[in-house]
Amino acid sequence: MLMAMWLDANRGLSTLRLSLGRWSTRDDIDRAAQLIIAFAHRQPHHSEDVHAGLTKH
Repeated sequence: MLMAMWLDANRGLSTLRLSLGRWSTRDDIDRAAQLIIAFAHRQPHHSEDVHAGLTKH
């Protein structure tokens, strides 16, 4: 699906897909957000990569 959006393979491998269902609770979503944020803060910062993902390729 990401290749159809013109994302290269490296960018596709660095994506995160989340799914919500009927039984997902606000607490589930809040906990997932906390974990994602905590993990992201532990990663090296590459501002060029972040900004590149915001532009159309």
